[in-house]
Amino acid sequence: MSKRIFVLNGPNLNLLGQREPAIYGTTTLAQIQERCEAKATELGFEVDFRQTNFEGELVESVHQARIEACGIIINPAGYTFTSIALLDSLKMFDGPKIELHISNVHARESIYRNSLISRTATGILIGFGAAGYELDPGDGRHGRARLSPKTSCDQRQSMRRTVSMALCRRRLRASGAAMSWPKTCLMLARFETL
Repeated sequence: MSKRIFVLNGPNLNLLGQREPAIYGTTTLAQIQERCEAKATELGFEVDFRQTNFEGELVESVHQARIEACGIIINPAGYTFTSIALLDSLKMFDGPKIELHISNVHARESIYRNSLISRTATGILIGFGAAGYELDPGDGRHGRARLSPKTSCDQRQSMRRTVSMALCRRRLRASGAAMSWPKTCLMLARFETL
């Protein structure tokens, strides 16, 4: 089994830290990548962390993940609401797929509320800011998330949504996946088998 997780980031996320900090915070994508790589190394996983502003490149990354990865965490950004091509490519990935959004898309304008990607996602993480990449929802039975000890008070205050892990676990069990995937189904949090 591969110990690699693809972390895919869509358009405009290269400008995190500069772009609308009131919505997306001041953490840069490079800082998020550093945190992800450090945590993955600690847990014995490898992260392939990517960002692109081009839909076709994101689709190609999903195709590559089919061969090289045990899971995908994807922040498709603007393609969340428009890309049938990305949706179709994710449907072809047999492993767990986590859809992640830094902002609470459901508290924003209506154009941000209809995710195509959610139709194929194993789990969804929305509205926790950059801290969403470091969440540990525990066993998922209580519908609440815990942060790693290094999470700041500001990051904790930005958390407005809960994580639906029951759906994630139910889909994994129903799929009969032979792979060992993290109990939390989230990026780089306590990786344990289901």
